[in-house]
Amino acid sequence: MRELCARVGPEAFDYDQVAEQQKLRVRRAGFFVSGDLELAIHRYFAEERIAAPVSLGAPGALAALCAAHPTVADLVRLAISPDYARARWHVPSGPAQVAGVSGPSAPSGT
Repeated sequence: MRELCARVGPEAFDYDQVAEQQKLRVRRAGFFVSGDLELAIHRYFAEERIAAPVSLGAPGALAALCAAHPTVADLVRLAISPDYARARWHVPSGPAQVAGVSGPSAPSGT
């Protein structure tokens, strides 16, 4: 990737910036697939070799992490976005529905 950035020209792409953007995209994808924000945050700390907080559930802990770590803030913004909710929880219906896969079932016994 460094060679590609150099060929295009240093004024067009900065390797470090491109690499950081790529890592952010991978983290977002990992969070989307897992659906587990806490896991995604802990993976970020592990990959960056940063001491992970003991608990994200402590009052103010998530806000403090967001203030100190832009990547955590980005993941939280994604987690609370309407676009994430629509994409993550969309259930196909009608002719486009995947064969053998159905949406949430009605409660039994009704």
